[in-house]
Amino acid sequence: MKKIKLTFLIPAYNEEKVLEYGTKIYVDYLEKLEQQNKDFDYEAILCLNGCTDNTEKIAKKICKNNKKISYVVTDKGFGKGLNAGILKADGDIITFGNADAELLPDFLDEGIELMADRDFVLGSRYLSKKINYKPSFMRQSYSKVLMLIFRILFLNSFSEVGVIKMFKS
Repeated sequence: MKKIKLTFLIPAYNEEKVLEYGTKIYVDYLEKLEQQNKDFDYEAILCLNGCTDNTEKIAKKICKNNKKISYVVTDKGFGKGLNAGILKADGDIITFGNADAELLPDFLDEGIELMADRDFVLGSRYLSKKINYKPSFMRQSYSKVLMLIFRILFLNSFSEVGVIKMFKS
């Protein structure tokens, strides 16, 4: 089997309260995969996009404690953060997860396997086990409003916009 390096991007906008927790969830899982498979390597990139709180300070601390984690800083915008992370990425495969770790990273196992003969994998977060994370009322409200807008704009053809994406670099 060819050695595979995965880049895991973690976009973050003002995530000072959850960045350490979410990063730990993902990195612990990536380290487990690395220990299980000598042909697997990873890097994690925190993609800070327009943060106005202590997220960058926390990111620096996280990176200081693990050399496989780095961070980039961009202007506000989820897409800008991801693009900066992609440009910095050194992996053969790139994927990402929210800073609050809404879902367990167990999708990585199957996703990496599927990527052996694909360029892109797309899946629903509802196919993965959820963790004991309770989003704030505002975040839940925002998600519901966003889904309603998507359903109106696309004539109810979308059932979810928060999907898992994995692609070759």
